[in-house]
Amino acid sequence: MNNFADREFYTIVIGGSALAVNAGFINVVTLAGVFSVTVSHHTGNVSKTAIALLNADLTTLALVSSIIATYMFGAFIAGFMVGDNKFRLGRAYGYALILEAAMLFGSFVFLRKELILGEWCAAFACGLQNALATSYSGAVVRTTHMTGIITDIGNILGQACRADTQAELWRLKVHCPLLVCYFLGGILGQLAYLGMSERSLLLPCLFTGGIAAVYLSLPMVKEATVVLQETALQMGLIGPHPPVEVRLIGDPRSVHDVYSKLQGRDVDVDIKNFLADMDEDDGGERGGRRKSSRAGATPVIATANVDTVKVARLDEGKEDDGTSGEQGARSPSTLGT
Repeated sequence: MNNFADREFYTIVIGGSALAVNAGFINVVTLAGVFSVTVSHHTGNVSKTAIALLNADLTTLALVSSIIATYMFGAFIAGFMVGDNKFRLGRAYGYALILEAAMLFGSFVFLRKELILGEWCAAFACGLQNALATSYSGAVVRTTHMTGIITDIGNILGQACRADTQAELWRLKVHCPLLVCYFLGGILGQLAYLGMSERSLLLPCLFTGGIAAVYLSLPMVKEATVVLQETALQMGLIGPHPPVEVRLIGDPRSVHDVYSKLQGRDVDVDIKNFLADMDEDDGGERGGRRKSSRAGATPVIATANVDTVKVARLDEGKEDDGTSGEQGARSPSTLGT
């Protein structure tokens, strides 16, 4: 992994797959338990509440509704701890996973006593996990339910069969491992429940805590955390500012190398020079104006009211004619102004 994009890609694939195993395990154990209610996905639970309401089954209505509410509260806590839902290496995912591990331990304690609090803790943990990072370079990432993942896999394969559509096949490298690992987690969960009953919830508790410890101890994560903080300070993004996003269309791992090849520059140096120029500028008119970095670097748009900056699409598998790729890479267009 020679560049940051590779590190981020493999982190989302390996980490997401591990969490998918975790969620598949938890869902099977809770489904096989006393209350027989799913905690990792809630389409069926919403339907159950509708049926219970019409049948005046207040016990089922209260049980399922409370599980849905605690799942939502877990997602709320994830949003509060991490920020937006786009995956960024260096964010506080490790601390959120520590909280998830604590809730899974609480689930084990309460379900052994057949208390509904155990289901609530498990639902909270799944909601927290699923909301940590739900988007990566345009690909929707879910680790606790597979409806959207299966939909995306089928949709991408259908697009690949059309001659007039360029499918982003690289997304299958994200979605397929998640689906396989969720299925594997379900098998492991059933095997564990048959032998350990509710005590099997200790396994995902320890597993999640281990993932958190690994994430927090990785040198590249610590480095990315520092870079995120320094960039936010340099760009003036601390505080209530409109969000600015650079969206890379295509396999994010190829962006750095393709751009460098077309431009004949080191992208990291360009970014550092651009930030240095912003720091030296005392004009006070950063919002809405173009900044040209030193050493002939490509101009970068820094607009306070821009919601998204869309970078040229990288057409995989299509040979460059020598002009179109260069022109696309030098002409980002702004969206949402």
